[in-house]
Amino acid sequence: MDGKPTLWQVEGSLLGVFRDALSSANPSTQPGDKLLLYTDGMDGASFGQLPVGLASLLAAAEEYRTLPIEEMVERLASDLFTQTRQCDDLTLFGLEIVE
Repeated sequence: MDGKPTLWQVEGSLLGVFRDALSSANPSTQPGDKLLLYTDGMDGASFGQLPVGLASLLAAAEEYRTLPIEEMVERLASDLFTQTRQCDDLTLFGLEIVE
């Protein structure tokens, strides 16, 4: 990977409620990679001058990609809703591959 965020689109059920698996068609992970799992509440995210939604989330993830995962998730959760109101419940979960 070149360090830019990559979207792994997974249609599924409620995050954490039902057992879901990532398709084997998704790229493999390497140490240092970070995974962000989020729910549809992120659809209202806004970052900078970008349109509300996925473009904002990807731009923010790229901006904060060098931060430790805990700090990255905190910054995303706070910074993505400074210009727009969070209208839906939201779950944002981050994982970092260490070995």
